[in-house]
Amino acid sequence: MDDVLQDPLFSVLSEENPKFRQKITPISGDCGLPGLGLTLEDRKKIIDEVSVIFHGAATLKFDEKLKIAYNINVRGTKHLLELAKETTNLKVFVHISTAYTNCHLDKIEEKIYDPPMDDARLEEIVENMDEELITAILPKILGKLPNTYAFTKAIAEVVASKYSKSLPMVIFRPGIVVGTYQEPIIGWTDNPYGPTGIVVGAGCGIVHTLHADIECIANLVPVDMTVAALITSAAEKIESQKRGSTLYNYVSSGDKPLKWREFKRLIEKHGDAVPPIRAVWCYFMMIHKFWLAHFICVIFLHYLPAMIFDTIGYLTRSKNPSLYQIYKRIDKHLGIFSYFAFRSWEFTNDSVRSLWTRLSPEDKKQFNFDISSLDWDKFFYNYIRGLRY
Repeated sequence: MDDVLQDPLFSVLSEENPKFRQKITPISGDCGLPGLGLTLEDRKKIIDEVSVIFHGAATLKFDEKLKIAYNINVRGTKHLLELAKETTNLKVFVHISTAYTNCHLDKIEEKIYDPPMDDARLEEIVENMDEELITAILPKILGKLPNTYAFTKAIAEVVASKYSKSLPMVIFRPGIVVGTYQEPIIGWTDNPYGPTGIVVGAGCGIVHTLHADIECIANLVPVDMTVAALITSAAEKIESQKRGSTLYNYVSSGDKPLKWREFKRLIEKHGDAVPPIRAVWCYFMMIHKFWLAHFICVIFLHYLPAMIFDTIGYLTRSKNPSLYQIYKRIDKHLGIFSYFAFRSWEFTNDSVRSLWTRLSPEDKKQFNFDISSLDWDKFFYNYIRGLRY
């Protein structure tokens, strides 16, 4: 906990309230374990004292093994919901999902869709089949969904909605979350995945080719605006005192769309002004719509240089890690990411817009989640500087 709270992200809070740590009670647990891995004492403390739950724990590995993804994303969610039912004064349960739980659809509305598989059926599969068999039939299990992350999050979302009959429930679907826009520190990020990993990799001269459609929309949302929307959605649910679930699609594609073409232009514009502190090669990155062109670039710009450097390292008995193996991992992640870089989804976000219009001027200033007010050029100016590697 001390390591987390020493992050520069908390510096502003520390200046305003030096004793803020005294208000935090850390609890040890594991969403992948039965009963969330909680002790009886901690469980009782939650039941007696917790009134607001934000459930954001999940495995974010898109290629996670199905059993692990199920245990954390589905079973862990179910266990927390059961615990929430025991609390004496629960005012709201906020389940943080993802905008891509139904990414097999072209249009995604603010409603619950049928799950790709019943959670009981999935439990039966992971409990009774060995890992080798599950891996062999995984494409058939996933159906139209691209990976175990989207698959299990889609099921978890439906599980959460079932509990809305007895719990005040908010289901929140953010887009691709990136660094901060304005607060508490401008341009802060600690997430090396997704677009951030691409920016860092390209800036360091490691990533030179990306398989994507530059005319598709990169559905990015700043983390501080996302958190502001989360807090506001919880407060709205508490004030309304309504049972049932309220669902929000928090996305940028409708109010402030950003295409991958513009994404590339902005990282180049602001990246040139602040070159990286450490780099293995100069920056250049190409985006290819056609897989063959991308594959040729991967061979000649990624693997061939890696093999040359590894050979030199072997001859000089260098202890540096294999660059070839590093590129294999990078290209695996880029391949997973390309699914989302090749499609543009139509999201409805009427509930989010309505939530914003109901805020007072003071609340709008303190909890700004209005994506339409976002200046992408300003965001990338600070985002690149915050990533200076």
